[in-house]
Amino acid sequence: MPEEEETTEEGLAARLKKMSGKEKVAYWCNQLLKKYKREQKDSLRVCFTTIRTYCLNAKEHPLEEKYLKIRKENNAFKTRVLPFEGALSLLEVCGFKDNGGEFLIIEGQPDGFVLGQALKFIDVILQQL
Repeated sequence: MPEEEETTEEGLAARLKKMSGKEKVAYWCNQLLKKYKREQKDSLRVCFTTIRTYCLNAKEHPLEEKYLKIRKENNAFKTRVLPFEGALSLLEVCGFKDNGGEFLIIEGQPDGFVLGQALKFIDVILQQL
């Protein structure tokens, strides 16, 4: 019954918990691609491009606080990223955690490896869109 387990929310959470950061990035990128590629291709391209910018800035400027946080009320974030189910999970895997306030924030040193993997996956997806 392992297949049934993975279709439930608990089963998915357990499966995701076992994945590496790279595998989680791949999972959420693929989920976004599967769900939105047909119906919202152009908007999905904008979503991935925006997430790519967030990740690239965090990777290239790990000591600059302004690149390690995303204001949740920012219009670009609200219109380009938030409407896509799974986009927040992808950002979370990349280190942007909800601080319970007005930001998604990377606390401490960003994980350059995971950010780099996200950039690679997103670049491949953008070539396909």
